[in-house]
Amino acid sequence: MLGFQMRGNLYNNFDMIYGIAFYDTNVAIAGRTVPEVGAQKHINYNMQSAQIAILGGYKIIREHLSIEAGPVLNVNGKLTLKDTQFEDDILDGYTTLRAKDIEDVSKINFHVAAGMTAGFRNFRIFTQYQYGVTNMLNKLNSQNLEKTNFKGNSSLLVFGATLYL
Repeated sequence: MLGFQMRGNLYNNFDMIYGIAFYDTNVAIAGRTVPEVGAQKHINYNMQSAQIAILGGYKIIREHLSIEAGPVLNVNGKLTLKDTQFEDDILDGYTTLRAKDIEDVSKINFHVAAGMTAGFRNFRIFTQYQYGVTNMLNKLNSQNLEKTNFKGNSSLLVFGATLYL
């Protein structure tokens, strides 16, 4: 993750954080090679995304410890196979669903985020949990695939450091 963020005082012990972050995410899904029934392996995908967040914060200890929460807009690309030689492999739990069939996921998703930040005025470390309230796999339901009620809400645990200039 790499991003830009702005933090400003709002009222008394309340502040607001807004920013944009860019993510490069790796995902592994269980699958198997077509001729080898039962030989399970992990099929690796990559997805790049950008997030725009607007979080409200409460300063527990002024400029040293705060909690934050708010909405996040996530815009992502395709779930791209890292190695195209696995594109015809069958995903675990299915009989005809191939690895390449699930690449085109929903591009716009909404998350809610909550976290904590600790540190000093110009340098802070943070942890944040994000839960995707929209179904990331919903776009697959409109395709002619083996299954039509795909459901996938992403969740993300983020640890990082922020340098304020």
